[in-house]
Amino acid sequence: MSEACDLVVRNAHAISAADAQQCDIGVRGERIVAPADRLGPGRREIDATGRLVLQRGDDSYCERD
Repeated sequence: MSEACDLVVRNAHAISAADAQQCDIGVRGERIVAPADRLGPGRREIDATGRLVLQRGDDSYCERD
């Protein structure tokens, strides 16, 4: 990912409508833009170790135009 994320949620157990995965989650603006094993530093970071992270129903793990 070339552009820095505003927020990176580290070590999340991310649950979506399609699946569950252990990952870091990158957020830019108010949108999830990247779930990944390892993201670069974010402007702000939250450690979600041991916590579930659920997406809103209208969000998806991809960048929208």
